[in-house]
Amino acid sequence: MHCLRYLVSFLLIFNLNGSKAALPRSEIRLEDNGYKGILIAINENVAENVTLIENLKEMFTSASREMYQATHNRAYMKEITILVPKTWSDAITNISATSEIFDSANIIVDKANAEYDDNPYTNQFAPCGEAGEYIHFTERFLSDFDWVWYTYGNPGKVLVHEWGHLRWGLFDEYATDDKSHFYLNENRHVEPTRCSRHVSGIALNWRNGKRCNRKPENGVLPNKWCRFYPELDVNKQNATGSYMHMNFLDTVTEFCHSNASGDPFSLHNSMAPNQQNIKCSQRSAWDVMSQSPDFIDGNNPPRYVLDTTPDFIIVKTSPLRIVLVLDVSGSMNSNNRIGILNSLATKFIKYTVPDGHFVGIVEFESHATIVSNLIELTSNTTRDNLSSLVPSYTRGGTCIGCGLQSGIQELTLQKMTVYTPDYSSSSSRLLVLIAAGPKEESNITVPIDDFDRVDTGGAIQAPVTVSDDDEFPPSRITDLRVTETSYDDQTVTLEWTAPGNDLDKGAADGYDLRYSRNFVTFSREFITGEELTDIHVVEGTLSSPSTFGTTETVTVQMPATYENITYFFAIRAFDAADNTAAPSNIISTAIVVSTRSDDDFTTESSVITTADGVDIIAPTESESESISTTVIVAASVVGAVVLLLYSMCVLVMAKYICIRPKSAIAPEQPTDFQMSYGNTVV
Repeated sequence: MHCLRYLVSFLLIFNLNGSKAALPRSEIRLEDNGYKGILIAINENVAENVTLIENLKEMFTSASREMYQATHNRAYMKEITILVPKTWSDAITNISATSEIFDSANIIVDKANAEYDDNPYTNQFAPCGEAGEYIHFTERFLSDFDWVWYTYGNPGKVLVHEWGHLRWGLFDEYATDDKSHFYLNENRHVEPTRCSRHVSGIALNWRNGKRCNRKPENGVLPNKWCRFYPELDVNKQNATGSYMHMNFLDTVTEFCHSNASGDPFSLHNSMAPNQQNIKCSQRSAWDVMSQSPDFIDGNNPPRYVLDTTPDFIIVKTSPLRIVLVLDVSGSMNSNNRIGILNSLATKFIKYTVPDGHFVGIVEFESHATIVSNLIELTSNTTRDNLSSLVPSYTRGGTCIGCGLQSGIQELTLQKMTVYTPDYSSSSSRLLVLIAAGPKEESNITVPIDDFDRVDTGGAIQAPVTVSDDDEFPPSRITDLRVTETSYDDQTVTLEWTAPGNDLDKGAADGYDLRYSRNFVTFSREFITGEELTDIHVVEGTLSSPSTFGTTETVTVQMPATYENITYFFAIRAFDAADNTAAPSNIISTAIVVSTRSDDDFTTESSVITTADGVDIIAPTESESESISTTVIVAASVVGAVVLLLYSMCVLVMAKYICIRPKSAIAPEQPTDFQMSYGNTVV
């Protein structure tokens, strides 16, 4: 059934308005609820490993089953190709790749890197709801599943989590920095960052294992060492969500959703200061997923599938043959299109195509010309020589069909003659059209013989000429944060990164900063918040934004209530043309009398045991310095007498004030996994 693979080639159509000059990732398609076109590629630095292949199959089979359940019978993995290095033996596979190359893979297997070590991750730079680039697994992760189960849990569920990043543009729902592990809810109670809020667990200081955040109702955030640890016992844990939070929990089978009548144990927590809320404007994972092409407008409705086991095919790397079909017609004169084409095609040849593959060049205007036959890229010299042939001139009319026919001819003829050893019928063939965009000849018929697939290969980054009208709003602010509050002054200090004027260029014309005491209403409608202007600004400004990338800081005066109140803040930028960005992430803070948590004193202090077996609480070095600075001693005879009397008083008072029974300052460790956070809802 795989014999047709030998005849498959690609026609990739690039235009000059898009993202980057690179071969596109393998196109994943969801057809009849099954994902097809998934490409896994193993780097040539990874040694041949049968266990790795078997574990890949096991992980994807498990992930397909888990995904089918998590999407409510709407998606599973159907067809998967595994690309192994050409150095691997025929015992693994003797099928040569056609269009598959490492740089086009959706999932890559490689050595660990310094930043992530052996942790799985998804290369994700796009905004919320847009697909990531690829998922990265390491050789160790896929070779030692005993370690994986102990460290990460079910590897299939790990893959479903990463698939959320890759396919649907979701973000993590757990805390990603020291300041976001806990937050204040609408009732000014401290809660751990989690989704759903039904995830039960305990708060512990990770340095010493002691309980922390014992009194969440006090509204004081715990110190930076306090962490939330979930209950692992399935008999005590009720949460079913979420895959983007704690996929390792056995009870987790869902993505968080916003349906109030749905499963309450996976209901979205829109208040948690996690990346999903920050990047996706408080939308749940399911809200984002439902807008993806996979599911929008009822696409791929629930369907019963008896067996969700994927079909796997293993292929071995073989040389790729690429013909660049370049538009040099007169229309390329406008807006420096020919200069852009030259730059991008040159970068494509020099930096995009891996060594060992073949590239040729065809140019077209009213007719087509073969500029270079297919040559193998083996060194910087061959790349420089070929890139020097990329045209930088324009002439004549436009005949896209002529260019495509010549490109196909080059691929076909070279296969049969010049490079016979390397161009067996199993070699990959790739035709890349780079043109200015739609032409007058809108109906083009090109005989493509055994080319049985036509793809749009994405786009190549290029400057875009726009009209004089300002059509672009500033970028959305995603890192609004509180750096300081003052109960005495009733002020709050906020920071964020300047977003620019047109998206991320220049500087905006002003900021619209608002606050509210009602999170639900504020999160649904930004303008319901109370506006803060420069009249309320004690330090900084809202009317003169800095250029893109600059850290902005303002201190604002809040209403002088002198009550313990939780405020919610959000901000958006606007430009002179009244283009307004989407509201930022929402943050919460409380102006309270004390900013120290109930566990700060014991965790910030040391305990000294005296000879008679009692403990004295001793301040740390920083506290000792702060205490010592409050005492000023006058160097005089009278002052010395006063100091002596003062010292005697301190010694007497220490007997009654500083000395405490051991149980009062060193609370017992919980003997069992007692919950400090139950199944709570707002």
